[in-house]
Amino acid sequence: MKKSRLLSAFAGIALLIAGCSDLNDSGVVSGDVTDKSAQAQSKMITVNVTSESDLLTFPGASGASRTILPQAVNASDNTAVKFYLEYKGTLSNSPVSNPEEIAFTADTGSTTKGTLTKTFDVSVYSFTLYCVPASAAISNSTTAKNNAMFIGYANADLRYADTISFYMTAENATGKGTVDLAIYSSNENSTTDLWNVPAGYTVTAGIYSKVDNSLVYPTATPKSLISTSPLAAESAIEGAAFGGSSTAVDSGSYNFVVTFTDTTNNNKSYEWSDEIIILPNQKTDGNVFVPEVIEKKPDAPSSFFVAYADPLEKDAAFYYAEFAWSDNSNNERSFEIDLVDVSDNVDNTQGNATSYVTSAIPASDSDWSSALVSYTNPVPVTYDWEAYQKSQYNPNPGKYSLIKNNENAMFLLELGKRYLARIRAQNDVGYSDYAYLHIPAKKADGTYETGFADGTGTIEFTEDATNAPDATSSITVTNTDYSVRATAATALTMNVFDEGAFTVNRFRITYNLMDGKLVGDEDAATPGTYTALADDASDVVYKTQHVGATGDPSGEYIMNPDGNSAKSKYLGTDGTEKEDVLNLIKTDPSGTRKFKRWLLKSGNDEGNGVSPTGNWYPVTVTGTAPATRDEPDAYTGHDNLELYASYAVDSTLNVEIADYTAFNWDDGDVVLNYIKEGDTTASDETCKSGGYVQVSASTTGTITFKLQESTKEYDNVSLVIRSTSQKSGEKGYSVDWVRTNATYDDTATPPAWSASPAAFDVNVKPFKPGKYECYLIGTSKKYPNKQYKYTLTIDLVD
Repeated sequence: MKKSRLLSAFAGIALLIAGCSDLNDSGVVSGDVTDKSAQAQSKMITVNVTSESDLLTFPGASGASRTILPQAVNASDNTAVKFYLEYKGTLSNSPVSNPEEIAFTADTGSTTKGTLTKTFDVSVYSFTLYCVPASAAISNSTTAKNNAMFIGYANADLRYADTISFYMTAENATGKGTVDLAIYSSNENSTTDLWNVPAGYTVTAGIYSKVDNSLVYPTATPKSLISTSPLAAESAIEGAAFGGSSTAVDSGSYNFVVTFTDTTNNNKSYEWSDEIIILPNQKTDGNVFVPEVIEKKPDAPSSFFVAYADPLEKDAAFYYAEFAWSDNSNNERSFEIDLVDVSDNVDNTQGNATSYVTSAIPASDSDWSSALVSYTNPVPVTYDWEAYQKSQYNPNPGKYSLIKNNENAMFLLELGKRYLARIRAQNDVGYSDYAYLHIPAKKADGTYETGFADGTGTIEFTEDATNAPDATSSITVTNTDYSVRATAATALTMNVFDEGAFTVNRFRITYNLMDGKLVGDEDAATPGTYTALADDASDVVYKTQHVGATGDPSGEYIMNPDGNSAKSKYLGTDGTEKEDVLNLIKTDPSGTRKFKRWLLKSGNDEGNGVSPTGNWYPVTVTGTAPATRDEPDAYTGHDNLELYASYAVDSTLNVEIADYTAFNWDDGDVVLNYIKEGDTTASDETCKSGGYVQVSASTTGTITFKLQESTKEYDNVSLVIRSTSQKSGEKGYSVDWVRTNATYDDTATPPAWSASPAAFDVNVKPFKPGKYECYLIGTSKKYPNKQYKYTLTIDLVD
């Protein structure tokens, strides 16, 4: 006999719309680690249901909408909605059940809880929960999905777990919504206290994309809200109809825009707008009150903040900076962000800058002007919505925009640079005042400044089969094949800057171990024997330049793996700071040598011996003789810092210095062959590492990466192309295409591609439009643990 059980479930329903939540669309089930099926054959299901947007309500729930929303759904009113559950046994690979209606009853006096009952065999299941209109006829998965208002997913191992969580979202439903609005020209949210539109004006309304401002509904031209256009005499807008029961609009978040155009003044126009939410199989209706916006500038935005996420790739040139603000106007056309690079032209080659420029974060126009003077008058770059959409620094133009009613924008900012920013709103009348960037601080005691209680959000990178290139398409490379793999879902956490940050800055410290290995303490009884390092150390650290108590940068600790009994700080591979006795050793047939000091350059013209003056990273001798040690100075710069390990040859300053420089890629080592915009045939373009190229996918078809004649002794070169869609709180994707079987023998004379350059042919037809990070990665037998990367960003457009 099969064991069975009644599942106790907690279903949290949150709507992922309008950017108001960062929840995922699936639930992860956890439970006890022992099988409790023998202890209880059944349990009552208890369902906790919540709604953050007042679109799913319960008895006693209340709250005003913050935008134009569909009518709220009463989850406990079975005359309005019904819930259907379908499931599949994943262990037995049983077929998906037909959706079964589940009776849902709200708890007495509760606005968030209800109960349902269902008996299951003890096994592992995947569940789908549908919320549909009560009038819908549901017979299978297709009819359930087509009629769904909200859908939630969950997985549960009922051998061990007793609880299950659903996150309900409209994103996964396929039905369309309807719109039925009545428009009034009123400053008082009144159907009778109205203001008059002047004579000579036209008045139109439409639903527009929040990303590219394209008209979504009506599909051809905006709807006129007046019977005679233009107006022969001044007149109010009184209950003008927009939409109706026959409208069909894809679910999503849009801008609802009413436009007043003065035909007597060169068609100068003024807009009022608000966000409108369309949900599947639901009606968005009600009265819309439009205040007087003619000849009015927009109000200034406020609460302009920034958060960051460090890159996934160690050699990436950029990190993620998300700017967020409060939109205080209803008549802006768009926003403009001024971004200025205030990196100083100071000498970082000695490990620390020789002079610094610091300034208080600007909070006003005069502060801004003064700050730029102190930073030697850098020129701000202004990003209006069109420039931002086309910019290589917008990681996902399909998600982030400066169009009206948006309140966040993601930028790719360069590591090692310092930035300031400000924002203002814009329309045909003029500009609002500026709002100046405040860099929210995580204080030393671990608390956040007011308004940043949790201080985090997420950007999610994961494979999305609907967006990834078609696996059945022809994807080929000269003389080899692609190995196609999808990376696992990875979430980057958005972080606030710690207290003392005075610009938007992240820099990278890279510890090049030069084929050495970090280990723990040396065994005194058995010299040359080392304990394993309890926590692996990261060879890449990301930091922000901070101002200290005296007004100068406070400096960042530099790892010192000299084997001294004093413990050294380092960053663990888990991202947390560690402290332990560290040794850095290098072992080869000539013996084992210990770390001596960090170098600022990997090459040394003098070979093994004393480093040229100025090539050492600066140190301070600490302790009392003979127990002294060379402690690296704190790094006070803001630029990226590359450190190279040197290893002792003897007890003096003579060291062995590995030279990587002969293997570094040079500008011009790669030539890209593609069809440029306006051309009909492909041509070559010599590329620089870190460069940016815009390519038309529909015209080009194939891109060829040509490796030019070279004396570099690589034994293998791979091509990696990564397309990453960054969507805060939503699913994106990241897929690698890796060239394989491309072996270049470093003993060959002449080098492998001196006679006929090697080439990688990439068919980009199946690729979706977007930005692609391309890496040519060389490896050498001489330094097997080192990768040499040549990077290129390709912006693939239609």
